[in-house]
Amino acid sequence: MNKLIIISLSIFSLQSCKKDCNCQLDWVNDCNLTYYPGDLIKHNGVCYKAFGQGTACMLEPGTTQGDIWEVCN
Repeated sequence: MNKLIIISLSIFSLQSCKKDCNCQLDWVNDCNLTYYPGDLIKHNGVCYKAFGQGTACMLEPGTTQGDIWEVCN
């Protein structure tokens, strides 16, 4: 039983850490655009993945205001 629990947790953690870093869209500075968790964008040659929600014009990736973005590698 313990082995089953360990295997299940291992599989879950591997899947939850998996990142799809195929950034096809460029970040757009548009206050009418909202980014959502899981969105992927390119900005200044770097691929970012959103882990939060916010309006584009207030969340430039790679800046202190863009805290919903993490570099996706």
